[in-house]
Amino acid sequence: ILPPTDRGDRDFRVSVAMNRSTFREGDEGMLYVSATKDAYVHIYSIDVDQNAILLFPNQYAKDNLIRAERQFIFPSEDLRQRGMKLKAQLPAGTSSSAEMIRVIATKTPVPLALLDPNQEDRSHPESSAVNEAQARGTYIHLVAKLHRANVSWVEDGQAFTIHEN
Repeated sequence: ILPPTDRGDRDFRVSVAMNRSTFREGDEGMLYVSATKDAYVHIYSIDVDQNAILLFPNQYAKDNLIRAERQFIFPSEDLRQRGMKLKAQLPAGTSSSAEMIRVIATKTPVPLALLDPNQEDRSHPESSAVNEAQARGTYIHLVAKLHRANVSWVEDGQAFTIHEN
């Protein structure tokens, strides 16, 4: 058995930081993303059940190319002026939650359908429809789709908690 060929770029990395790691419900969050090379970034909010929501790009901010070694702030001042804010929100019926922000970066554009964890992977009919339906919407489903598509990517994450006021 031979080890898989390393096709990765060891000099390509992405990092994400948040303005804080503990939030009260309603607090505003800010994300700071940087990459060692020009990259197309995708930002996800992951809940306690591993469900993933694509935060960026979105219908208001579609250009997801960030430049190497330059900090990208989300939401940008322009988006905040237009009313887009990241607000900490607890799941219904809970008084606290542990969640995560994950960022995936690629060096080339990738179809948004591939990076949306809620879309079905029609390119691989051998994947079990039952397992696919159960996992759809989770971050692991997204990672599996990227793996099957043979896309070169890097990721980073930041955990945070939300508490009642």
